[in-house]
Order: sequence, then structure tokens, then C-alpha cells
Amino acid sequence: MDNYWKKNKYQIVFFFAAFIILGWNYGIFNLKCRLVIKGDSIVGITDGIFQKCEQMDTIKIPKHIKVIGDSAFRGCQGLETITLPDGLTVIEGNAFEDCVSLGHIDFPDSLKWIGDFAFAGCNSLKEVEVPGNVQEIGVSAFKNCISLERAVLGNGITRIDNDTFRGCDHLSKIKIPDTIVDVREGAFEGTELLESAIEDRYGNRYIGNILVKGQDSFGYMKILEGTRVIGQGAFKGCNHIKVAALPEGLRGIGSRAFYRCRALEEVNFPKSLKIIRDDVFHGCRLRRVELPYGLQEIGSGAFSGCRELGYVGLPLTVTLMGANVFSGTPWLGRLYVDRYGCKYSNGVLLEISMDNGMYGTDIRIQDGTRVICCGSEYYGERTVESVELLDSLAYIGEFGLAFSGEWVLKNKKLPKNLVSIGAYAFTGARIYNMELPDCLEKIGTHAFTDC
Repeated sequence: MDNYWKKNKYQIVFFFAAFIILGWNYGIFNLKCRLVIKGDSIVGITDGIFQKCEQMDTIKIPKHIKVIGDSAFRGCQGLETITLPDGLTVIEGNAFEDCVSLGHIDFPDSLKWIGDFAFAGCNSLKEVEVPGNVQEIGVSAFKNCISLERAVLGNGITRIDNDTFRGCDHLSKIKIPDTIVDVREGAFEGTELLESAIEDRYGNRYIGNILVKGQDSFGYMKILEGTRVIGQGAFKGCNHIKVAALPEGLRGIGSRAFYRCRALEEVNFPKSLKIIRDDVFHGCRLRRVELPYGLQEIGSGAFSGCRELGYVGLPLTVTLMGANVFSGTPWLGRLYVDRYGCKYSNGVLLEISMDNGMYGTDIRIQDGTRVICCGSEYYGERTVESVELLDSLAYIGEFGLAFSGEWVLKNKKLPKNLVSIGAYAFTGARIYNMELPDCLEKIGTHAFTDC
């Protein structure tokens, strides 16, 4: 055994068996090896077990590993080579952060998730190819990979998160799939990509089909044809744009993209648009908004503070709506309030009054309602004793029915057409008969907390 370790210089090989218990207190590393065991297979590497093993240079992980835990190999500064197995699905946050000698990594096709800061500070990493099954790359996943020159993102990704490639000084080539609908703030900050971005006649800058940085224009402003995404905060505070012409093919508008563009009066929304993120048009001068059929999501506060907004055309295709989307607009103020204190538009429950004295303690959701918007912290101000839902309801947003104290759901079972329940949606409810409908696809975290 001594000859084996000397010959392989700390090479670590994991094996699986019916029952495995490994305890390792090796003087050089001063660590304990802890493995997650399920049946006769090792299925995960637990959090931080090899953190700061600075002299370890090679790792081979067996095919039965599904998850690499948080900070599992963080700070392994001598690590040069790692073999990831087919079947691996999750690399959690900080898993390989500051592995400064790691020069190359092959992701298996089975991978679905790369966590926050997973490879941040991997100074020797020169290229990454993210496979098509990966659905999410976390915040700052490749931040400060100063040698990274090339990145290929697979077709399963819909969002490039905050600071994903921030500080990757030499990143000059990237392949971005058409599935991307959202690019968050700082995603390409400090990269060659941003420095060499294409600039249009209005001064707007693009990386591929993503508008990453907007320029204030006097009056009319047109975005290039072929643009798929407007990045987070792209035109924030541009006070001279009056008309924004958005091209057909645009799929997503990032958070605060036109935040407080105080002169903005008109936006033409293309039929291709799927997502409008949080606070996109907050504080703009919009007077009329006709949202396109096909739009699916509208983020919290997207049109809040638009004090001249008198008309909104809301399509039937919307399935998710954040909190306070139209707060502070004349249009919302003029909507009819029913006997339960609820305001609706085209099958969407937009607002529930917090006035106990005027509307009482019972709520019956209107027939034909498809969507309940996300609630917010102010929902806690109204004391509700009972709520009745009807079968037309398909989507309930986060905190959608989170009221002060305990309340009773009158339904004997949840609506038969319910597809999605957001996080904390039923907080405080007393549900005596829990029968989930067959069509239910998603239940958010803590959806039934304190029920």
C-alpha cells in the first residue's frame, strides 16, 4: 500500500461496495473522508470533505457519484486533473473554487446543475463546454477565471446569471444558445467580450444576440434585428429615450432594463417576447401597454410607478406574475374591486385589498381566474379566515395566499387544473383535505409552511 501511494502521488480513487465506511486521518492532509452511501453505491461527495487539500493533484471519481457537494474540493491549489463520471448531475456551490491549477475539465452529458461560485478563481482553466442538459449555471460560477478564453453554453440554459464570467480577462469567444431569455447584471463584466462588443448606430453594445449595454438616445431608439435578449439594467436611467422599437425575435427583457427611463412613452412589444423581468419599466412615462399573446412571465414591479399608464392589454398566455407589477399606475387604480377586495384583469388576480373593515375576512376567488399573482409582505396586514378556490385556477404565485394568522381553505381538494404552486403560497392555511391534482407540475419551497 505504501508503494502504491508513493507511486501515484496522492492520487485518490473512490470505489463502491455493499457497505463502505472510510475513515482517513492522513497526517499530510489532516482530513476525514465522509461519503454518502445509498444501498450498495456511493452517490455523493459531501460538503467540504477535501477542502484545502493543497497537495492533491489528481482525482478520479467513480460512475456512481451523482452529486459533488458544496466546497467539496475548494482551495485544492495543487489539483490539476479531475475525471467527472457519466451520471453526475449536480456540482454544488464553491465545489472547485480557487482550484488555481485546474487547467481543463470535461463535463459529462448527464450534468444538470452548476452551483454558485462552483469554479470561481480557477486561474488555469482555459475553456469550458457546458453540455446541453445543464439547466442552470449559478451566480459567479466562473468568476475570475483569468485564463479562460473560450466558453460554450448548451441549449438547456435559459439564463446567464449575475457575474457568471466577471473578471475573466481573456474571455474572447463564447457560444450562446437561442434558449437564453435572461442575462443578469455583471455577467460579462471585465472580459474581452465586453471590450470588443459590437456597437450599433445608437451606441448600444452587443455580445452575440444579447444587448448588454444600452446608450441614451434623444427620442427614437431601435434595437438591432436578431437580438434575443436585453440584459439586466441595459438602459437604466436613460432619460432621453421616448420610443423604444424592440425587434421581432426578442425573447426576454432583463430586470431593470429600462428602469426610470423617465421620458419613455412608447414601447412596441414583439410577438416573440416570453419574459419581462422585475422592475423593467419602473418609473417610465408609458401611457398604453399592449402585451403580446405568447408572453408567459411578468416580474415583480415590472410596470410599477408608471404614473401615466392608463391602459394595459394582458394576454391569456401569462402564467406567472410577480408582486406589485402595476403598483402605482392609474390603470390598476381604476380596476373594479369585488366584494372580497380583489382586482382582476383577463383571468389574473392582480391585487387583494388589505382593508379588513371594508371587505371582511372571507375571500372567494372569481370563477375564470387562471393566475394569482405573487403576494408580498403587505399581505400579512389582512386577517383572513377562509378562502375558496375554483377549478379554473392553474397558477398560484409566491406568497399568493399568504395572509396574517390562520385561515381555512374551504375546498375539499385543490383545484383540478392547478399546474403550479409558488413558494410560501399557502402560508398559515389550515388544509384538512390534501389531494394534489394529477396535472400539478411544480410546488415551490415552503408552499405549505405552518399549514
